[in-house]
Amino acid sequence: MKKTKKNKHETHLGPKLGFLLNDLSKMTTQIWDSRMKHVDLTRSQWRAIGHVSRSPGITQIDLAEALGVGRMAVTGIIDRLEKKKLLTRKADGADRRVKKVYCTAKAKKLLPAMQNVGDLVLKDMTTDLPDRQLQQLISGLEKMHLTGRKLLE
Repeated sequence: MKKTKKNKHETHLGPKLGFLLNDLSKMTTQIWDSRMKHVDLTRSQWRAIGHVSRSPGITQIDLAEALGVGRMAVTGIIDRLEKKKLLTRKADGADRRVKKVYCTAKAKKLLPAMQNVGDLVLKDMTTDLPDRQLQQLISGLEKMHLTGRKLLE
């Protein structure tokens, strides 16, 4: 009798893995939110600042996509952050209809504290993982991320 090749993953991953990834993402964000309340920024606002800091000059359309919100919503988020003097918009040199978004000096001063809170949240959440297990988790998630990017192409 001929042996058949088994699938790489014999168990059904969907509900368990999908739930855990989604739930961990939400949980991490909620903990981060609670630790950032003193800064007086909404989740959408601090996420916008984070995206703009990593991609200075990002267009409003690309920022909306990155945040998973519509164009009207991102306009409101940027409006409120401009009033707080944390973001600024500039017309694109090639197409004045396109607005590019940048962090202000005030936002740049806030970024280290935001990053520190994020680092502490992840440190606290991974405190029970031995170093080797944590490195394996990171490596596995990086591979999943790379594969996901390829699947999106």
